[in-house]
Amino acid sequence: MKILFIGLDYHRYTKAISAELEALGHEVTFHDIFARTPYYKALRFWPERQRQAYDRYHRGIIQHEAGKPYDMVLFLQCHQVSDDNLDLARKTFPQARFVLYNWDSLHTHDYASKVRFFDTAFTFDRQDSIDLGIEYLPLFGLRDFQGLPAASASDPQIYFVGNIVNPDRYLAIDRFRSYCAQHGIAFDAFMAVRPPIVPKLLKVARPRGVSLKPISQKRFRAMVRDSSATFDFGNHKQTGLTMRTIENLCARRKIVTTNPRACDHWFYSPDRILHVEAGDYDKVAPFLETPLEKPERDFEEFHVQTFARFLLSDRGHPSDGSRPEMP
Repeated sequence: MKILFIGLDYHRYTKAISAELEALGHEVTFHDIFARTPYYKALRFWPERQRQAYDRYHRGIIQHEAGKPYDMVLFLQCHQVSDDNLDLARKTFPQARFVLYNWDSLHTHDYASKVRFFDTAFTFDRQDSIDLGIEYLPLFGLRDFQGLPAASASDPQIYFVGNIVNPDRYLAIDRFRSYCAQHGIAFDAFMAVRPPIVPKLLKVARPRGVSLKPISQKRFRAMVRDSSATFDFGNHKQTGLTMRTIENLCARRKIVTTNPRACDHWFYSPDRILHVEAGDYDKVAPFLETPLEKPERDFEEFHVQTFARFLLSDRGHPSDGSRPEMP
């Protein structure tokens, strides 16, 4: 099968999806949904000009691929693409099955009006899948994180990797750092911050452990390998399970999370997942000291290989949080 893949080129995740589709025997042609040039970046100061430029950019992708016999057109996000260009894509590839995957919630990017252009639409956000009547498909764990050696509960170490989108998130993580220090728990944090957030952050704290650059894959892998658990402080504008949650299920690590929905899925067990409210961490230390009952489990249902097979099907996971049938 020939697949035209148009999507957000984000870290290694998008390339990993392409690689798994190719490993399944399909031919993938990928185009970044964003043009990564100084010209397009500068246009963010002129939103209307930026919109017009991206209309031309997306139309150019479609016209460049016209005449090729694609069996599937896969979009990873689509809110950046105009209705006119989505309509053009459908007319240009009339025989292709159109598939959409969203790893942002409707609260972050409202794509509801664009679902009509797709034969199958998936979202990582279970509530959005219910509200829109589309398929629920959680995120995935890359091969790097699948089946890592089990960590020792006798020497608990916990890590956090994520973006600081506002000062409140930094302060919550800093309070967690203090809790860990008081209880002799090793805590390693990498917090990426965009330049516009820095002045706001400096008003409330002298930030430690923040970086203007994303984490390197080498350091990230080392943090997961050397830890027994992760601290998953989610973005409260979404209900979907974060990439950290899924990666650490696959990596056989414990999860301390502020997302209560992690506890109403089939994979939940109290030895593996602890829900906490921000600032209320009293149960963390005993949780980390409790061994996993089934340390060998790495949850094949969330492997990136399985994720690719779901994209090729017409269905995702059950929206009630029950265990999915493998595609």
